[in-house]
Amino acid sequence: MTKPAQTTSNEGIIATNVSAQVIAVGQNSTAIQTLSAGESRQLSAFVAELRDELAKVQAPNKAKATISEHIDQLAQEAAKPEPDRSRIETAIKAVFSSAKLLGEFVSDASKILAPITKIAAFLGFALF
Repeated sequence: MTKPAQTTSNEGIIATNVSAQVIAVGQNSTAIQTLSAGESRQLSAFVAELRDELAKVQAPNKAKATISEHIDQLAQEAAKPEPDRSRIETAIKAVFSSAKLLGEFVSDASKILAPITKIAAFLGFALF
Protein backbone atom coordinates (compact mmCIF):
# COMPACT_ATOMS: atom_id res chain seq x y z
CA MET A 1 0.00 0.00 0.00
CA THR A 2 1.35 3.41 -0.88
CA LYS A 3 1.04 6.49 1.22
CA PRO A 4 -1.02 9.36 -0.16
CA ALA A 5 1.10 12.21 -1.41
CA GLN A 6 1.58 14.91 1.16
CA THR A 7 0.89 18.44 0.15
CA THR A 8 2.11 21.51 1.89
CA SER A 9 0.46 24.85 1.97
CA ASN A 10 1.24 28.21 3.41
CA GLU A 11 -1.37 29.40 5.88
CA GLY A 12 0.58 32.42 6.91
CA ILE A 13 1.77 35.66 5.43
CA ILE A 14 5.08 35.94 3.74
CA ALA A 15 5.78 39.61 3.19
CA THR A 16 8.24 42.33 3.91
CA ASN A 17 5.56 44.70 5.22
CA VAL A 18 2.00 44.03 6.29
CA SER A 19 -0.34 46.81 7.28
CA ALA A 20 -3.91 46.19 8.38
CA GLN A 21 -6.34 47.08 11.09
CA VAL A 22 -6.92 43.40 11.75
CA ILE A 23 -5.75 40.18 10.09
CA ALA A 24 -6.90 36.57 10.27
CA VAL A 25 -4.78 33.99 8.49
CA GLY A 26 -5.23 30.29 8.04
CA GLN A 27 -7.98 27.78 7.82
CA ASN A 28 -11.08 28.72 9.85
CA SER A 29 -9.42 31.80 11.29
CA THR A 30 -11.36 34.88 12.33
CA ALA A 31 -10.42 38.35 13.42
CA ILE A 32 -12.45 40.95 15.27
CA GLN A 33 -11.40 44.52 15.75
CA THR A 34 -12.75 46.54 18.62
CA LEU A 35 -12.71 50.27 19.21
CA SER A 36 -10.61 52.07 21.76
CA ALA A 37 -12.33 54.09 24.50
CA GLY A 38 -11.57 57.35 22.66
CA GLU A 39 -12.97 56.03 19.40
CA SER A 40 -16.05 54.79 21.22
CA ARG A 41 -16.67 58.24 22.74
CA GLN A 42 -16.23 59.91 19.36
CA LEU A 43 -18.59 57.41 17.76
CA SER A 44 -21.19 58.11 20.45
CA ALA A 45 -20.91 61.84 19.69
CA PHE A 46 -21.44 61.15 15.97
CA VAL A 47 -24.47 58.98 16.78
CA ALA A 48 -25.94 61.82 18.88
CA GLU A 49 -25.42 64.20 15.95
CA LEU A 50 -27.13 61.69 13.65
CA ARG A 51 -30.14 61.49 15.99
CA ASP A 52 -30.36 65.29 16.10
CA GLU A 53 -30.32 65.53 12.31
CA LEU A 54 -32.95 62.80 11.95
CA ALA A 55 -35.23 64.74 14.30
CA LYS A 56 -35.00 67.76 11.95
CA VAL A 57 -36.04 65.81 8.85
CA GLN A 58 -39.63 66.29 7.73
CA ALA A 59 -40.56 62.69 6.99
CA PRO A 60 -43.31 60.21 7.81
CA ASN A 61 -43.04 58.84 11.33
CA LYS A 62 -42.83 55.26 10.07
CA ALA A 63 -39.78 56.06 7.93
CA LYS A 64 -38.10 57.93 10.75
CA ALA A 65 -38.83 55.03 13.12
CA THR A 66 -37.11 52.58 10.78
CA ILE A 67 -33.99 54.73 10.59
CA SER A 68 -34.14 55.30 14.33
CA GLU A 69 -34.09 51.52 14.92
CA HIS A 70 -30.86 51.25 12.92
CA ILE A 71 -29.41 54.18 14.85
CA ASP A 72 -30.38 52.42 18.10
CA GLN A 73 -28.41 49.33 16.99
CA LEU A 74 -25.45 51.56 16.21
CA ALA A 75 -25.73 53.32 19.59
CA GLN A 76 -26.01 50.02 21.48
CA GLU A 77 -22.84 48.72 19.86
CA ALA A 78 -21.01 52.01 20.46
CA ALA A 79 -21.96 51.90 24.15
CA LYS A 80 -20.34 48.50 24.70
CA PRO A 81 -16.97 48.39 26.49
CA GLU A 82 -15.41 46.90 23.34
CA PRO A 83 -17.61 47.72 20.32
CA ASP A 84 -17.31 45.36 17.35
CA ARG A 85 -16.42 47.23 14.15
CA SER A 86 -18.20 44.73 11.91
CA ARG A 87 -21.48 45.23 13.78
CA ILE A 88 -21.01 48.98 13.60
CA GLU A 89 -20.37 48.73 9.88
CA THR A 90 -23.54 46.66 9.40
CA ALA A 91 -25.60 49.18 11.39
CA ILE A 92 -24.20 52.26 9.64
CA LYS A 93 -24.79 50.70 6.23
CA ALA A 94 -28.40 49.97 7.24
CA VAL A 95 -28.83 53.61 8.31
CA PHE A 96 -27.28 54.77 5.05
CA SER A 97 -29.51 52.53 2.91
CA SER A 98 -32.62 53.71 4.74
CA ALA A 99 -31.56 57.35 4.40
CA LYS A 100 -30.95 56.93 0.67
CA LEU A 101 -34.38 55.40 0.25
CA LEU A 102 -35.95 58.18 2.30
CA GLY A 103 -34.10 60.71 0.15
CA GLU A 104 -36.03 59.53 -2.88
CA PHE A 105 -39.24 60.73 -1.23
CA VAL A 106 -38.20 63.54 1.14
CA SER A 107 -36.15 66.51 -0.01
CA ASP A 108 -34.42 67.28 3.30
CA ALA A 109 -33.30 63.69 3.98
CA SER A 110 -29.80 64.68 2.90
CA LYS A 111 -29.38 66.33 6.34
CA ILE A 112 -28.70 62.94 7.88
CA LEU A 113 -26.16 61.90 5.25
CA ALA A 114 -23.44 64.18 6.69
CA PRO A 115 -23.23 62.46 10.10
CA ILE A 116 -23.53 59.03 8.44
CA THR A 117 -20.61 59.90 6.19
CA LYS A 118 -18.62 61.21 9.19
CA ILE A 119 -19.07 57.90 11.02
CA ALA A 120 -18.10 55.86 7.98
CA ALA A 121 -15.03 58.02 7.30
CA PHE A 122 -14.00 58.00 10.97
CA LEU A 123 -14.05 54.20 11.04
CA GLY A 124 -12.78 53.71 7.48
CA PHE A 125 -15.93 52.11 6.06
CA ALA A 126 -16.99 52.38 2.44
CA LEU A 127 -20.69 53.10 2.07
CA PHE A 128 -20.93 52.32 -1.63
